[in-house]
Amino acid sequence: LEKSDEARQQCEKVLEEDPTSIKAHFTKGQAFQITRHYDVAIKCFEEVMKLEPNNRSARQQIQVCRQRIKEQREKAIFEKQHILPGQKRHWEDSLLSLKKPNLDIQEP
Repeated sequence: LEKSDEARQQCEKVLEEDPTSIKAHFTKGQAFQITRHYDVAIKCFEEVMKLEPNNRSARQQIQVCRQRIKEQREKAIFEKQHILPGQKRHWEDSLLSLKKPNLDIQEP
């Protein structure tokens, strides 16, 4: 992940000098893809498509990112619908602790 952050930063420097650098836009998209920021990655790949409309690699990466976003949404929906008895979501413990009255209060 550190390398993807470094790559993204390098690409941003290149794009400051040359906003039409296809390689920098593409590599920046890949860096966001690695860190699962698919929506931002799509924007980077779309920028490649604006500069080079027939770029197959960028088109394929856009499709991959859209598929990953769809999978993430489906997984989230599935997990919400299929919590097994006894299982808790990570936020349920804190919610349950708020609902429980403190019965250990001692009167003076």
